Amino acid sequence: MFFITCDSMFTEIFNNSYVILGLIFLSVTLTTALLVIIGQGLLASYETRYTGRMGGMMEELFIFQNAKIIFWINMIGALLAVLFCMLLSRNVLLTIIAGVIGFNIPRIFLFFARKRRYEKFDRQFVDALNVLANGLRSGMTLVQSVEIVEKEFSPPLSQEFGLALRENRLGVPIEDALVNMSKRIPNDDLRLVTISINTVFTLGGNLVELFTNIAVLIRERAKFEKKTKALTAQGKMQGIVVGFLPTGLGILLFFADPSLMNYMFGTAVGIIALVAMILLQLIGFFLIQKITAIEI
Repeated sequence: MFFITCDSMFTEIFNNSYVILGLIFLSVTLTTALLVIIGQGLLASYETRYTGRMGGMMEELFIFQNAKIIFWINMIGALLAVLFCMLLSRNVLLTIIAGVIGFNIPRIFLFFARKRRYEKFDRQFVDALNVLANGLRSGMTLVQSVEIVEKEFSPPLSQEFGLALRENRLGVPIEDALVNMSKRIPNDDLRLVTISINTVFTLGGNLVELFTNIAVLIRERAKFEKKTKALTAQGKMQGIVVGFLPTGLGILLFFADPSLMNYMFGTAVGIIALVAMILLQLIGFFLIQKITAIEI
């Protein structure tokens, strides 16, 4: 009798639509709260890793800002790119690609800024060696010659040599401070100079001749590199055309006739063909770049 009464009571409860709606609301709320908690943990973990990497890159560029700002700029950029793509096209694949590109725009900007910084340092370094040689020739010490380089040159070379001087004032030997600079700047010539300075300080030698000879070597190699770039420019341009011309044509056709191009994004055969095309383009591009890249 008791079981019959309980069964009829539960039947009446579950036949009540308000109870069912309440249970559905409770389950959805708990699931949403659980997903939010998990998402917050994953987001915080990714934010910590991302800000660590970006903070190191920003320190290399002497940009002393909070890396969390870059992270949230990335998030806003990804959101705006997704919304913009959804307004133009409701294609899921294009929306995902737009979100990834929007999220990585600040990172791409910092990557090219760092590349330009290294290239400018390479151009300044030859003249800095001549200044160091002239300073030593006039009777100055290496530290005094480095101070002249810091004052006479513009960033990034003045920043890097200035940091080496600050390390020296804190008790680090100047040769070790220059070694630390060579670890921050991926420059083979700088690494050669620092190794040579340590050798001279350990075994003896003439720093004036060392700086002069290395400067001459760098200039002659730069001339040869320019000639090589001029001879391989046509092959590199072919690689760029092979890599980007089909993509450009696809974008133009998409805006000219979206219904025709939707077959490429909305069907399995089209997606497979699109992936194969991208892979073949990348293979052709990198093969041509590899052939025309000559190490000096």
